[in-house]
This record gives sequence, C-alpha cells and structure tokens, in this order.
Amino acid sequence: MIRSYCRAVVFLVIAIAAALHAQTFRGALSGTVVDPQGAVVAGATVVLSNPRTNDTVSITTNDAGNFSFPELPVGSYKLSVSESGFASKNIDNIMIELSKATNMRVELSLGQESTVVSVEASGVQTDTVSSSLVAVVDAKSVQEIPLNGRNFTQMVTLSAGVNINKSVNGARTNGINYQIDGADNNDPWSNAVASNQGGVAGIAGGLVPIEAIDQFSMQASGESDMGRNGGANSNMVLKSGTNQLHGDVFYFDRNEYFAWRSAVQAPHTRVPEIRNHQGGFTLGGPLWKDHTFFFLAGEIQIANANSSVGDTVLSDAWISSARSMLQLHNLAPNSVSTNLYNELFPADSKGGAATTSNYLSNGRNTYNSYNGVIKVDHRFSDRHQILPSLSRNDWHPIG
Repeated sequence: MIRSYCRAVVFLVIAIAAALHAQTFRGALSGTVVDPQGAVVAGATVVLSNPRTNDTVSITTNDAGNFSFPELPVGSYKLSVSESGFASKNIDNIMIELSKATNMRVELSLGQESTVVSVEASGVQTDTVSSSLVAVVDAKSVQEIPLNGRNFTQMVTLSAGVNINKSVNGARTNGINYQIDGADNNDPWSNAVASNQGGVAGIAGGLVPIEAIDQFSMQASGESDMGRNGGANSNMVLKSGTNQLHGDVFYFDRNEYFAWRSAVQAPHTRVPEIRNHQGGFTLGGPLWKDHTFFFLAGEIQIANANSSVGDTVLSDAWISSARSMLQLHNLAPNSVSTNLYNELFPADSKGGAATTSNYLSNGRNTYNSYNGVIKVDHRFSDRHQILPSLSRNDWHPIG
C-alpha cells in the first residue's frame, strides 16, 4: 500500500516576450546576409514567419549585414530575405529548438527582386552563438521514445554525462533545476521535481502528459540566467494551439505478461503483477484566428503494482550458525540481542537460509492519478505575447 499522499501540483506561467531577455524556454535565430562575393548586405528586409499561427516579424539587417530574432517559441519557421538588385530568398523548415540559438548565413543571388529562390534549411543547424551544452529531445522523439510509466523525467538520462539515477556529471540528483515553460517545477522541500512524484516500479504518480510536451532539453550546467540551482537545467515546453483544430486520443497499458522475472525471485515463481493503464486526450486550436490559441491535455492513470524487493535479513539459520561459533569459544549468546530478534523480526523472514538475499518482500501498491494541462497563447503584437498555462496533478492511493 502506498502511504504517501499528494493532492496536487499547480503552477501558472505568464510570459511577456518583450520583458524576458534571459528565459531559457525559447529559442533564437540570428544570421548574416551576404552577396555572391561574400560582402555583407546592409538594409535587407528579413521576415520571419510561423506557418502554424501566421505570426510574422519583419526587421532589416544592420551595417554589418546581421539580423537577430530573440525569444522565439519553438517550432518550424520560414525566413524570407529581399533587397533591391537581388533575387528574394525563402528558407523553409528552420527548426527553432528549446534553449538553443541558431545562426545562419544567407547568400543572395543577383537578379530581380520579384524572382524568388526557395530552399530547405539544413537538417543539422549548429548553435554557434552560445557555449552552453544543451541536448534537445525534439517533438517527434518526445512522442515516440518508450518511457516507463510515461514519466518525462526519464528523458534526463538521454543526455551525455547522465547516469541511470539522473546524476549529471557526478553531481547530486537534486541539483537539477526543473522548469516548465521557464517556470519553476521544483519541490521546495526535497528539491526534486515537483510534478511526476510518487508512484512505484518506475511509474510516476501525478504526471505531466507526454502528449502535452513539445520539446525537452537538458543543459549540462546551469548558467546565471537560470538561477536557483547550480547544477544542470532541465526545461520543457508545453504544446500550443495553432490555426488548425487538432487533437488525439490515446491509451497505453503495461502488464506483467510482457515482463521478465526479477533476478531476486526464486526460479519458476510467477512474475509480480505490474499493471498500469493510462489513457487520455489532447485538443488544440484557435480561439481567435492568428491571435489567440488554446491547448488542452488530460490523462487518467490506474496503477496496480506488486513490487518485489530482495534483501538479506537475520533468520533462524543465521542464529543457529552464530550459536555454533560462540560455543567453539565457550561464549554465551547475548540475551538482549536474541530477545530483539524474537520480538522484532517478522515470522516469515525467520525461515530464510543463512545466505545473502534470503528474503523477498512482496507489497501491493494501487493508486489512481488524474492529470491535466491548459495553455492559452495570445499575441498582442510582434513583440508582446502572453502565455498563461496551468498544470494539475492529483493522485490518490487506494486500499
């Protein structure tokens, strides 16, 4: 039986792009516009657009031919560059990734401005702006990587230098600063992740639905703009709505039928019951086309796990062996110790052998979990945007 109880984890994020120069839940794009000889092109018009929401931002290159778009929501973008005397150039499918800055070199060809040259962005886009080591799990991988219990914290171990216990470069596990859309997601008491706590056998109790996650990133060592923890920084971005209404329903099931018997169990014994039913939905779309969007995700979890734990404990066989050794030296057993053994040790452990791993405990753990995410994006202008989001995790032990 699970004896701990977690009512809910709630957080609210409100972000205004113009004021957030140091947040890490966005990406950035910068670059230089040059002519065929490599000379910089000053005053060129550079337009960045998001096809999913029709957001557009237009700027001009400076005297050094440079342009910069900071604080961009993650996703795929289109870049259009035009200047008198040159053919216009469109670059599609530029991926803006969480906590990363992408730099591009855009070469214009001589020709009429009405002529448009369209190309695809390179599949590998290197961050040459920041020295931070960031590993990003993109949207497709987030959805398709098998995660035990659908627990997003397991994606931490996909980064270099992280072991199975989520220790980053040998640091303490509670040195990771967890964030959701740039907001704090840390338990103030234990310094562990606030959501996705509890549960058994690798199954989280309350959780953030995997279908609600757009991208996930791990930065090997947190920089000063992140604050709070001096260790690694884990951040993820929740999905947003678009101009197209979209959604899905899902169901996942874990069953001991597909599991392998633990090495601490006796041969020919049955695999302990571990069943985890998880189902839910997502729905996103426009509230006001090109301006306001919503995204909803809900997930119900019904878990029933029979956990087996092997250990080495005192038994009658251990006591008998110890008595024989004492007799060889004409020593009497300590009555206090033998009384404690008789009073405190459970009867089912006393029949074990005088060997290591001589005791196997089976405990049933059952609980229900109800989880939801709501996010709204509203665009006031090219430079001002508000993104309130609410996540609630509510799980109840049963029995």
